Amino acid sequence: MLFRGLIAALLLFPALFAGSDAALAAYGNTSLTTIDPAVIAIDEGEFLGAKVSGDYLFVDSEGEEFTLGELGGGPVILLLSYYNCDGACPTANARIAGFLSEIRPSRSGSEYSVVTVSFDSNDDAASLAMFVKEFEAKAGKIPQSWRMALMKDPADIERLTASVGYKFFWSARDDI
Repeated sequence: MLFRGLIAALLLFPALFAGSDAALAAYGNTSLTTIDPAVIAIDEGEFLGAKVSGDYLFVDSEGEEFTLGELGGGPVILLLSYYNCDGACPTANARIAGFLSEIRPSRSGSEYSVVTVSFDSNDDAASLAMFVKEFEAKAGKIPQSWRMALMKDPADIERLTASVGYKFFWSARDDI
């Protein structure tokens, strides 16, 4: 079964960070990682609005299991994050929350859903709970139409990220 109407928020990263100090700040006191941007470039023409399998099984911050296919017929904003991130991930979630707060409340939930899911197989219920707590301290209560989750089967992370064209790598230098 294919889920229709995926809006991959990760494709909006340049807009999310426009004017953001987080986009300009160096990570800690170390030099910036130098990589060829083509390594992580997303082919927007191929992946924006892509159909994604509705059978991925997630576990949300309340311990409830769900699939993308259960979220209804509206579009889904899929935000790939990792929960121990102290830079881009919380900033992206906060920026999406800000954008969505400008939409009439009657539209949320009934016409679209938001799913933040970790692409880090090391994340667990504890790191998810901490991310949610920190998010709510900065951005307020998470709307009912927004679920923060983990993949039920961490092996599905690679399949999901590949299906939306999301490329990532782990930097051993930044491993703390």
